[in-house]
Amino acid sequence: MHLDDFRTRWIADRPTYVELAEAVVSLLSEELRRNGVLCDVSGRAKEIASLLTKVIRKGYTDYDKIGDKAGVRVIVWYPEDVAAIDEAVLRLFKVNEYEDKESLLAADQFGYAGKHYQVTIPEMTKCSRKCIGLGCEIQVHTRAQNLWSDVAHDLTYKPAQEPPRELLRNVNRLVALVELFDRELQIIQNDVRQLPNFQEAAMLYELEKAFYRFAARRCDKALSLLILATIKGAFSADELSQYPTLLHDFVAQNEEKLDEIFQTYANDERCSPLLFQPESIAIFERLESNPPQLREKWDLALPATYLDDLATIWGVASP
Repeated sequence: MHLDDFRTRWIADRPTYVELAEAVVSLLSEELRRNGVLCDVSGRAKEIASLLTKVIRKGYTDYDKIGDKAGVRVIVWYPEDVAAIDEAVLRLFKVNEYEDKESLLAADQFGYAGKHYQVTIPEMTKCSRKCIGLGCEIQVHTRAQNLWSDVAHDLTYKPAQEPPRELLRNVNRLVALVELFDRELQIIQNDVRQLPNFQEAAMLYELEKAFYRFAARRCDKALSLLILATIKGAFSADELSQYPTLLHDFVAQNEEKLDEIFQTYANDERCSPLLFQPESIAIFERLESNPPQLREKWDLALPATYLDDLATIWGVASP
């Protein structure tokens, strides 16, 4: 094929691939949100110039062999959630090719360790029929891997001759730091959640996952920790020790009500800003389980009207 033939076909096909990327982002985002997986999902169809330069660089002669016309990137907040994303991809899509970049590295090698999937949308999926059967690449990265992938091309692009040994060592040190960052981050996060004086961090971790199911928004963590430090006295020691179970049960029993509240106020700029913080779910739970104790602890450090507003949203009298 001549380059102009690639251009003509891609100009005609690109709007469908834009729709495909949007469909994959929507399906995957909704599935991950329902399962409380904290991540950022974005997608795109290749720009015309980008596709043509790839044709030149790779020497393509067959338009249908270009595999990443549409691409979706998933960036996980916590490295431990990569497995949950893998399960979601397998549930939602037909996986035609899979590559775990880390598995390609020798035991003494460091390098890019993302996961890549070539997928198509199954026949029974609710989306435009034009998208069925078209290929989309999904890349799954941790935040550190994503940073590395954004700069790696410039650092590791193959030149005409072998770079100096010291330069290669410098690049390898950077790659090692990416892997070290992810592993140490996960260890630190797990350790912090176990510390007896950091109950607020452990509570917030559970609340973020629950909250993300209803409102896929980033929160002000400093504010969350401040409020949780204030209201944790409204929980007994036994309740705090079993908080994941307590929270799970409350969400399961009130899932429809929570979903309706977050949907109703999603675009209401006048509602309490605390509603779109993960700790709002903890406050709703205490409004049901122990409102007098919640009010007592709240009034020690926070304005009464903030709690009144959330009580109104939850549909109960302010304690």
